[in-house]
This record gives sequence, structure tokens and C-alpha cells, in this order.
Amino acid sequence: MPASGGGRITQMEASGEMHDMAERHRQMLERMQQDASPAMLELMNNDPMWQMMRSGEWARLDEEHQEDIDRMLGRGQP
Repeated sequence: MPASGGGRITQMEASGEMHDMAERHRQMLERMQQDASPAMLELMNNDPMWQMMRSGEWARLDEEHQEDIDRMLGRGQP
């Protein structure tokens, strides 16, 4: 896939799939919190990685990471 603009994440965002996935992910995290131990809840509420997963920032970082991989592998280069 080309590193500029046409990545899978960008396509998912345009089609609404990314929003749906983020919503399902948020719902899953809420269900996990209902059954989690106090120690797990503390981790989920205070750990930066868990906070990022709830913010949607992970999708942007994942796309950026994929673009870096594509660039390093020369994908999308003439």
C-alpha cells in the first residue's frame, strides 16, 4: 500500500469502519471494567497505554507505524 494517504486505516475512517471498531473497542473495555479486579481497574485507569486505547489515539499511531513500515520496505515507491 502506498505510504501517502491511501492506507487501510484511512480507508476504514472514510467508510465509517474505524468509528464502528472504536465503539466496539470502547464497549469491550467497559465490559472488562465491570468484571475486573480492583488492581486491574487501577491499571486500566492509570496506565498510559490503557488510556490511549480508550482515546482512539492508537488508530492514528497504528497508521503512522504502517506508513513507516511501507516507507522502509519501499512500498508505493516508483
